[in-house]
Amino acid sequence: MYEFLVTVLSSAVVSTALSGALVWFLQSWISERVKNAIKYEYDSKLETHKAQLKAVCDAEVEAHKAKLAAQNAAATERLKADLQIAHLREQQKTDFMAEETVRHFLSHKTHIERSFETLKKHLGGFTDDELRKILVRAGAFRTFREDGSEWWKLLSRMPEWLERVKDKEETKDERQEFEEDGGTG
Repeated sequence: MYEFLVTVLSSAVVSTALSGALVWFLQSWISERVKNAIKYEYDSKLETHKAQLKAVCDAEVEAHKAKLAAQNAAATERLKADLQIAHLREQQKTDFMAEETVRHFLSHKTHIERSFETLKKHLGGFTDDELRKILVRAGAFRTFREDGSEWWKLLSRMPEWLERVKDKEETKDERQEFEEDGGTG
């Protein structure tokens, strides 16, 4: 009986040890499988996210490149236009300088308008019609006085000219009232 007991006990111990080893092995194996499955899932999601981010970044880079190319093209066109203008100005420097001179004479602080004869005297070398074209390009317009003389003023100074005319009329009215009162004010 003793042997039987030893056999049963040894079988039980071996069975318990084998069962424990099997449980530990299965637990380790399942744990590793779960870890690997989770790692695979996260790695897959990470790769998908990386691919999406790369696609978005690539699209933004292309959009910025296109924007920069458009800005570069626009800047190049502006520079070309500026160069063409500078070239034309150099070619037609006489006309541009004549326009500047006209603006100078017609922008004088006390002389809002100038006679055509005065302008012609200061801007020699042009025919009457050429000078009139220069005056128009400079932003001036022509009026005639009662004596038939031709006068020019800048359109931009029109409000100032109207104010002076109004002041002259008021002064003229005041002078008439003074004379009508017999010179006693």
